[in-house]
Parts: sequence; C-alpha cells; structure tokens
Amino acid sequence: MSPNIIQWIFASIATYFDTNKGDYNLVVEGDQFDLENVDLWVDLQVGEYKSTQMSKTRWRCECDLTITINEAPVNEDTYRVKRAAGYFMSLFNSIPIYRYGPTAEPENDDEYIACLMCQNPIVVNYYGAGSNIAQATVSSHFQMSYEETS
Repeated sequence: MSPNIIQWIFASIATYFDTNKGDYNLVVEGDQFDLENVDLWVDLQVGEYKSTQMSKTRWRCECDLTITINEAPVNEDTYRVKRAAGYFMSLFNSIPIYRYGPTAEPENDDEYIACLMCQNPIVVNYYGAGSNIAQATVSSHFQMSYEETS
C-alpha cells in the first residue's frame, strides 16, 4: 500500500466537496477561513482511516466523513440549516479517489484509483435550538477497494 493513500483520499474528498459545495462557504479541516461577515459555513472533517489488506495487491480503505453546518447568529429562516444538511446529505454517495498531491512527487499523477462508496446509514443531527448558534452534522462511513498497481 502506498504511504500516500490517506493524502489521496483526503485530497479527493476535499476536491469533491469543494467542486459540489454550491453557494455554501466550505472550510476543509486545516484550512484558514475568515468568518467575518459570514453567518453560515460548512466544516468538512475526514477521520478514522482504516486499511485492510485483502490479498497481495488488493486493499480495502475506510474512513468516516462528517460535515458540520454552522449558523451564527441564527437566521430568521428556521429551515436554513436543515436545507443545508439535506443538500450535503445528497452529496454522500460515491466519491472518486485520485492520486492528488504535490506535483513534485511522481506518485501524485492525478490517476484514478477507485470510488469511495457511502455505507448507509447517513446520520443527520441538529444542535443549538434556542441558542445563538445552530448546527447540524451529516456523517457516514465510506469504503473503497482497490488494486495496488506498483
């Protein structure tokens, strides 16, 4: 297994959600983001990576993905956070994984690896009702299987 697999998964997930974020302000874990004049933003976190060797060259990789929708101060539109949660929930399907990374490294050639598939259920939770901040999380477990070519 390539030591870059976590980088490739993370970069591909970040690219997928950045490309499909619509009009939402997306903050990918580790990014700097100026929240001034922003009342609704979305955080993307990827965690708990697991790898299992299935055969000499075949691997299964898994991770958990969480989107946190944040609204502060709470808008008069009480359904705004719920609509955002539904929008991002609809993006929890298959995510193509590519060898994304610094181009100075020859292994990072943008080649397609496999599709990371959402494993049901997709869980949506709401927080902060009646406070100055409203939040929702959309989370699920993802898995892919791929053949190591070199």
